[in-house]
Amino acid sequence: MEKYRKSRSIILAELEQISEIDPKNIAPADGGFYVYIDLGKENVAPGFGSVSMCKALLEEEHVAFAPGNDFEDPAGNLGDRRFRISYAGGAEIAKEGLKRFRTFWPTWLTRVKNAQ
Repeated sequence: MEKYRKSRSIILAELEQISEIDPKNIAPADGGFYVYIDLGKENVAPGFGSVSMCKALLEEEHVAFAPGNDFEDPAGNLGDRRFRISYAGGAEIAKEGLKRFRTFWPTWLTRVKNAQ
């Protein structure tokens, strides 16, 4: 369990450094091995939601996050604003994944701004 606590702490600390993601929109799971994040309406645009972000992050930085549409009610519109980060892989994977995400993040914001 210490392995998971350490990974979770790394992810949460790294996400806290991203000022555009409201800390209230970061939800560590109670009992799961993931952190759930809501991008907020300001960090998405038509065609540039969590599905697009997760796909681009995978293709460009080789980091896999799960888009929220896999977990939210399909009748709602929150799934494409939310995504999950697993911390089951361990501390080193969490560190590297979040490092790459923080490199990717400014490019994502530029895409969203250009699409708005």
